Amino acid sequence: MNKVVLITGASSGIGKKTAIEFAKHNHNIIIHYLSHEKEALNLCEELKTTYKIDTLCIKADLTKEEDIITMTNQIEKKFQKLDIIVNNAGIALDTIFENKTKKDFLKTLETNLIAPFLISKYTKELMLKSKSGSIINVTSTNGIDSYYPYSMDYDASKAALNNLTKNLAVELSPYIRVNAV
Repeated sequence: MNKVVLITGASSGIGKKTAIEFAKHNHNIIIHYLSHEKEALNLCEELKTTYKIDTLCIKADLTKEEDIITMTNQIEKKFQKLDIIVNNAGIALDTIFENKTKKDFLKTLETNLIAPFLISKYTKELMLKSKSGSIINVTSTNGIDSYYPYSMDYDASKAALNNLTKNLAVELSPYIRVNAV
């Protein structure tokens, strides 16, 4: 049976390339998107046609917990399981320190940190059905040693995501592997 892979922020860029690579290995792909519907739907159709796999496109605002719950329910309804998650969706709202707002800082944290936490929380049962799974959090060297004041909110979110990854790896072992790339 084909593995089922959820890739957030998959309508373009790294997410799209990741989806194509997993499809080449005969995995069923769930394409998450927020604002690029046409690109996401085209990618789902392209993957289905080219690689003869099953796909699902899901629009969800990952800053809304109810959207993550709905997305999880859609995955369970269609596939009854989930093998791999690539938490790729992320934002950077670069601006000078004086212009940074609490609202923008929180949006960055909600997208880059809290969404991967909630996705892991709500999908873990789908992974535990087969007693295996892998969560891959896409992070950045900015969370380790890069200092760029325009993106201090992004840097902080990626540093926290690195720490979250370590904690989830302990919490979800031995059945679910959690790594950062």
